[in-house]
Amino acid sequence: ITNNSAFLAGGVAISSFIGRFVGSYIASKFVDKIHTRKIMLLSDSTRAILLIIMLYCMSHFKMSVVFFYFLGFTLSALGYAFIPARNKSISEIVYVDELLHANQADSFSSSIVQILSWALGGVVYSIFGVYITLFIDLLSFIFSFYLVFISKWKSLLYEGEDKFDKINEIYSNFEIKELKKNRIIKDLFILESSYLFLAAFYWSALPLKIIPVWGSKNYGYQGAFFGVGALIMAMLIGRIKFKKIWYVYLLGLFINLTGNFIGAVAFRFYIFALGVFIAGIGDPFWAVGRKMIIQTNINVNNQGTAFAKLETICSFMLIIGWIFGGYIADKISATFVMTFVCIIQFCIVILFYFNKRLKVSL
Repeated sequence: ITNNSAFLAGGVAISSFIGRFVGSYIASKFVDKIHTRKIMLLSDSTRAILLIIMLYCMSHFKMSVVFFYFLGFTLSALGYAFIPARNKSISEIVYVDELLHANQADSFSSSIVQILSWALGGVVYSIFGVYITLFIDLLSFIFSFYLVFISKWKSLLYEGEDKFDKINEIYSNFEIKELKKNRIIKDLFILESSYLFLAAFYWSALPLKIIPVWGSKNYGYQGAFFGVGALIMAMLIGRIKFKKIWYVYLLGLFINLTGNFIGAVAFRFYIFALGVFIAGIGDPFWAVGRKMIIQTNINVNNQGTAFAKLETICSFMLIIGWIFGGYIADKISATFVMTFVCIIQFCIVILFYFNKRLKVSL
C-alpha cells in the first residue's frame, strides 16, 4: 500500500467494484433470456481467453499498475455475469424443499475456495511470482468451464408452460409477484445495499488498522481466518432448522457484525483474528438467507434478473462507500471509522428485524 494510504491503494478494489457494477447491470438485461448454462460457459471461457492475452502482454511489454486495474475490472465484470446465472441455476436444478441444502453446498464450496485462495495465493505469488499466480487463475476458469460443460440441465425457458405451471404450484405457498411490485424484494435490496455501503467504509479502513501495527503479512491472513469460520458453519447450516428464511439472513448479518465489531476494537492481532473468524461464521447464514429470500419470492423465470439487479445496486454502493471510506480513514482514526460503522449497521439490522413483510416462511 503506497504510503500506508487506504485511499491510494484502493484502486484495484475500486476497479473490481466498478466491474462488478457493470457486469451485474449488463447481466440484468439478458440473464433471464438465455440458458443459464450458456452464460456460465461464456463467462468462464472469456475470462480464460482474457488471462491468456494478459499473460502474453506481460511477457512482451512493460505493464503499469493501470494494467491491474483493467484486469480487476474485466474479470470482475465477467464474474458478476456468471454469478446471477449460477444462483438462478440452483432453482432450475432443485425444488424448494431442497434449496437450503443446495445453497449450503454452494456456500461450503465457496468457503473452501476462499481459504485456499487467501492461504495459498500470497505464498504462490511470493515464491513463483505473478505469472504463475495468473496461470493458476487461468486453470481455475478452465476447470470451471469443464465442470459446467459436463453438467447439463434443462432451462425453464425451453420447457414450455406445463413446466412453469409445475413451478408455480411448488411456489404456491409463497407470495410471488412481479419484481417491480415485490415489496419483500425491494426491502431486501434496501437493507443489503445500505449494509454493504457501510461495510465498504469498514473494509477500506482495514489496511490502515492492520498494516502499520501488525504488518502486511498479517493483513493477508485475515481472509484465511474468515474462510475457516465460513467453512465450519457452511458444513453445519443444513442441519439447523429455521422456521423463517428472514431469520437465517438476519442471523448472518448479526454474527458478521459481531465479528467485525470485535475486529474494530481489537488491540492485539489474535483478538482481531478471533473477530474475523466469528465474522466468517455469519457469512453462510447471510449468503444462504439472501439467496433463498429471492428464490422463494420470485418466480424462477425472473430470478436471474433479481440477483443481477441486487448485485448492481450493491456494487454501486460499494464503490461510493469504498471511495469515501478510504478518504475518511486517511484523515482520522481507522479504529473509530470501523467502530462507528458497526454501530450504525447494528441499528439498521435491528430496525429491519421488526419489518413484518420480510419474515418469509421457509
